[in-house]
Amino acid sequence: MGDVNDAIRRHFLPESLKVAVIADPAEAEAFVDRLASNAPSPIVYATETKPEVLSEDREIAVEPLPMERTRCRIVPATVMFEQ
Repeated sequence: MGDVNDAIRRHFLPESLKVAVIADPAEAEAFVDRLASNAPSPIVYATETKPEVLSEDREIAVEPLPMERTRCRIVPATVMFEQ
């Protein structure tokens, strides 16, 4: 796990990250706001989950992902692939 995390830190460039997320249009703005605020994003399971998975999830949930709000845009699904 340490080797993977080290490789991610060396090669993952947040400033180059491009992500497309499909969201309910009514919730898209709030999603982008939460993403840009760098708020923790805990995972919630519908089933019982192993304690070691939950422990790792707690670490991942607070891992910083710097995202400037100005770099985010909301595009309707109907025009997403027009360009």
